[in-house]
Amino acid sequence: MTIPENKYLDKLCKRGHDWNGTGKSLRFKSDRCCIICQKIKNINLAKTPKRKLWLEKYKSTEEYKERRREQRKRKGYKRSDKEKERDRIWEKKARDELRDLYIRNQLRKRGIYAENITPELMQQLIRLKRIEIKLKRQIMENNKCQIPL
Repeated sequence: MTIPENKYLDKLCKRGHDWNGTGKSLRFKSDRCCIICQKIKNINLAKTPKRKLWLEKYKSTEEYKERRREQRKRKGYKRSDKEKERDRIWEKKARDELRDLYIRNQLRKRGIYAENITPELMQQLIRLKRIEIKLKRQIMENNKCQIPL
């Protein structure tokens, strides 16, 4: 039995959380709080209507979004593996399904997309680009299937 880093075993907490049948509670070294009690506290806090409302309002503010953008731009900021994997999965799905956002990004990369284009024209561009990508994929697929003589 190994004890996780930054934690230690100590006497049972007030709620009697026993860690792996040791008769002791696993606690954080930083604040000596039982890890299970802390999880319960965090879950209960997140469930309160006041907290949910605050999070919704706060996370939708430009201040929050700008701060997150700055964090990502900052040198040394590293996305977690979980974030990277989530982005990879989303990009693959978007690419496979030819979603509008994926096609808009393709148009942007080629300098075709502009913010002042009307929505109707944008939809036509997206539709044409989607057809172009499908045709290219079919051609590539056909070239793979051909047997050279």
